[in-house]
Amino acid sequence: RIAATLRKAGIDLKYPVLRDVNQAIAKDYKVELLPVTVLIDKSGYIRLFQEGYKPGDEARFEEEIEKLLDSKRVEDVTLASKDGKTTFAPSGTTLRREGALGQAARIKTLDGSEALLGGGEGAVLFFWSLYCQPCRDELPMVDALAKKYPKAKIYAVNVDSPYLEKRISSFLSSVTSVPCIPDWAKDGGPGPLATAFGVGATPSVVILDPKGKIAYSSEGIEDLAAMEAIISKF
Repeated sequence: RIAATLRKAGIDLKYPVLRDVNQAIAKDYKVELLPVTVLIDKSGYIRLFQEGYKPGDEARFEEEIEKLLDSKRVEDVTLASKDGKTTFAPSGTTLRREGALGQAARIKTLDGSEALLGGGEGAVLFFWSLYCQPCRDELPMVDALAKKYPKAKIYAVNVDSPYLEKRISSFLSSVTSVPCIPDWAKDGGPGPLATAFGVGATPSVVILDPKGKIAYSSEGIEDLAAMEAIISKF
């Protein structure tokens, strides 16, 4: 019926048409409305995710496709973000878990120093990913906060993988001096800190008061004024 409808309409498609009978593909890509355009590069990473269509979009799609066809297989990619955040955990993850640490915790940072959480000083945990563009955009803001409020212990918590350690360290050295906590799990899933606080997307921020209780939590583009109102009291 689909083929007959296309022929009747005089549409001769020059590319394969996939039948998503049970909407399995739609569910994989979290398609909630139509049309949706997804552009995937040679490495298998999503480089464009767009809901809806307006005249002129095809020119932009073509430009992006041509750039990717000309490029080699790459690792330096940026995953598509939606509503200012990049999801890395299963849907239904609930941010903000009071008393998640249970007690003061000492955690090693990438530079070999130690982060003390819940040990009498307030702490700001900025969860980020190397592949998350909103995270890259907000890291300079995190660095500015650290310089403005030196009494606040501010940490960039990376949720990627130990395999990316060199690239993570190299990237951070160019944008911030904030210590980085590697929150990496052996099975490739969310790390212990992300799991403890219910963090399932980047960027996310969790602010702990000196007693280790959650004073603020946010997912996506951050409310700088709200964060400063809390940090300034540390």
